[in-house]
Amino acid sequence: MTTSPLAPASHPDQPVVRMHGYGSTATTEVKLYCFPHAGGAAPFYRSWPMLLPPGVELRAVQLPGRQDLAGAPAFTDLDSLARAAADAVAEDAQGLPFAFFGHSMGALTAFETARELRRRDLAQPVLLGLSAHSAPHLDKALPPQPPVSDQELLDQVTSWGGIPADVLRSPELLEIVLPVLRADFTAIATYQHTPEPPLDSPFALFGGTSDAMVSEEALDAWRQYSSGPVTVEHFSGDHFYLTRWSSRILATICSRLGR
Repeated sequence: MTTSPLAPASHPDQPVVRMHGYGSTATTEVKLYCFPHAGGAAPFYRSWPMLLPPGVELRAVQLPGRQDLAGAPAFTDLDSLARAAADAVAEDAQGLPFAFFGHSMGALTAFETARELRRRDLAQPVLLGLSAHSAPHLDKALPPQPPVSDQELLDQVTSWGGIPADVLRSPELLEIVLPVLRADFTAIATYQHTPEPPLDSPFALFGGTSDAMVSEEALDAWRQYSSGPVTVEHFSGDHFYLTRWSSRILATICSRLGR
């Protein structure tokens, strides 16, 4: 695993975001930045590089409060997170073209990071892959406020399949995961969408046919946020359908990238 240096934050009072690379590519031509779901961490994407063709390098986005960044406080608002992620992408991309993929909360983070890069007149993603999240102007399927108790929070995320069984069985791991989950849920619950012109980046939209949180119509509503071509694919499965369909998702992304 390779890790980029901490990106210099333009807002020094905020935690930083770090990029992880699993494996390596001899000649990187495009970087694919993958944003995690609520409570997720960079290793969620550790198996994806083996599914990528030469020239495409996966960079997994590690957020504060997790693993190697466990000592940093997790973000509790999405705007600050997007600014820190934009700092990290601008530092890490090194002038190469890049694409974004985000699942669930990661889709919203990727979208807001792309908009933050545009506000700074910096390079835009050549493609946004957005998975399992409603378009940002729609009512969120998540509750308006984070669950009150730890058990309610765990029950809710567990019902979506978002916590591995080994974590649920370990009080020590739960003690680490719960604050991150609560921070992420707070960031989602307090998010306020601000209308801006559509992005120039093309979109690739993905969802699960049995996802109780995101309907096909809510996923399709992302179309209005891109002035470029938009494709939509639905796969059998629930909110975490992508664990079964990662190869198909990456095949679509690489095809859209001309790889």
